[in-house]
Amino acid sequence: MPHVSESADEILAFLLERSGVLREPVNQRVDFIHKTFLEYLAASRIVQEGSIELLINNAERDAYSEIIVMASGFARQREAEVLLTAILNAADQAEGSKAAKLNFLAATCTEVVTRIDPELRQRIITRMEALVPPADQATARVLASVGEEIVTMLPIESDKLSEPEAAATLLTAGLIGGDDALALIEAYRDDRRGRVHRARIEAWSHFDPVQYAQRCFGDAGLWPISIRDPQVVLGLKHIKNVSEVALQFTGGVALEIFAQIEDCSIVRRIGLNDNQSISSLEPIRRFEALTSLSLKDCHQIDTYEQLVSLTNLSALQVQGCGGILDRESITALSGLRSLALDVDIAGSMSGLVDEFPRMKALQLSGPMALRETAELGGGLQLRKLILRGCNSIRELTGLGNFGLRQLEIELQNLSTLIGISEAPDLRSLSIVGSRHIQDYSFLTRLPNLEYLILDDCGIDDIGVLSACRKLKRVALLQCDVISDLEVLLELPKLRQFDFHAGDSISAMAFKRVAARLNDRDVASVTSLQAGASPQGPSEDDDWNESEVIVDEDPLEQYLRHPEEYETWR
Repeated sequence: MPHVSESADEILAFLLERSGVLREPVNQRVDFIHKTFLEYLAASRIVQEGSIELLINNAERDAYSEIIVMASGFARQREAEVLLTAILNAADQAEGSKAAKLNFLAATCTEVVTRIDPELRQRIITRMEALVPPADQATARVLASVGEEIVTMLPIESDKLSEPEAAATLLTAGLIGGDDALALIEAYRDDRRGRVHRARIEAWSHFDPVQYAQRCFGDAGLWPISIRDPQVVLGLKHIKNVSEVALQFTGGVALEIFAQIEDCSIVRRIGLNDNQSISSLEPIRRFEALTSLSLKDCHQIDTYEQLVSLTNLSALQVQGCGGILDRESITALSGLRSLALDVDIAGSMSGLVDEFPRMKALQLSGPMALRETAELGGGLQLRKLILRGCNSIRELTGLGNFGLRQLEIELQNLSTLIGISEAPDLRSLSIVGSRHIQDYSFLTRLPNLEYLILDDCGIDDIGVLSACRKLKRVALLQCDVISDLEVLLELPKLRQFDFHAGDSISAMAFKRVAARLNDRDVASVTSLQAGASPQGPSEDDDWNESEVIVDEDPLEQYLRHPEEYETWR
């Protein structure tokens, strides 16, 4: 822009102060305040036309909230003060949640209003004092929008707060940033409660990473660390007593980030999503203590030979990446408990499961040199098998060679499903895209089945489910030729039924049975929209092996069992 005489720094400062769209939560990091430019344009037009009254009249409508916030940023000081005063007056006349919502709205506007009458600001702050300490994340974000004045109101002693309050208070300080906020978070440094620790890690990105690490993590006990922002890796070496680290990065993260980690032994989990900077696993091979590696949509990877160095891996996921995985690299990882692949394996797939005596979960997606599942070998330790898009598979054979509890298949070229009957211990079964198959009699031989999804399948008579007396959850989606659902009334343990009717016949069948299922205390009877997904197996099910990546994030593990964490480590 040659006609602009101001420096880049001056332009940036102007945009931060007056645009109502940008903010700088931490030095050298600029982001957008608001969600859409549609609301941005509406707010701009309203202010240009001097239609502040329109905003005042619609302040109680949720659809106007973002527009009002943006407009307050565009408006001149007097216009903004009129708008905020009107919102506060409306809150005085309202009750309960409506009053709280209007007070929230006024507070949120103060984040983008550059100048405001001191008395009006104090009026807003007084409203916010009633929200201290914040009880949840939503309240924390509203308090943070008021600005640095709120920090002095926040309680400095976390042990007098409940866990949700302490976590929300820490989050408030983190979102506000600045020296006072950092001092408050430092005062919480020895609070080891799970939610508080999660908030501590989330706030890290809003401060200098080294200074934060030095001041905000206590010296006592072991700290599990889960990092999603690569910028904070610099501070990792300054935290005492780190037990283990999980790194989960999305996008083009520079690989030099890994070189900044001095103690490789603490890194146990790495996940890279949509990273087009990495072409091999060379930057990762030094992390020999790694137990979980997930690579998703990293299209430039063309070699996996470095996997042989990661002999402690128990979970490996390679999906949406390039190259071909040679069998030797994968079979060197004999301790794998979980494997998810959609890249082809060079050589034969024969006996693949036999190579992994501890394998509990296997997912294969996309083209594979595999015609029958029996070729995979056997192993009673295998509890979960997912096959998607492996369209060379014609038959499900040899499933009895595994100890399967969960089976998910989406295979277009199967000639029959009868082989599923070889796995009588199945607890969960999902079949997608088998519309060309009409024989579902195999279901009569699955007496232990608790969870069933049939999606886009050719089943026309679900009477076979009468043998599945343990069914708790059933989902029938796009199974258009089902005309009778009465058998569901005979299932004594059924607690959830999800249904999507593809035609009027199936819709009528659902209407006939839905009310009676509700009367029978089935907790959830839902008619899903097209494309919606039913709820998956519950974490409470003792057979549920969770997701294919079974090596749990250390922070999530800590959140589940903070008292036992140090004993486990």
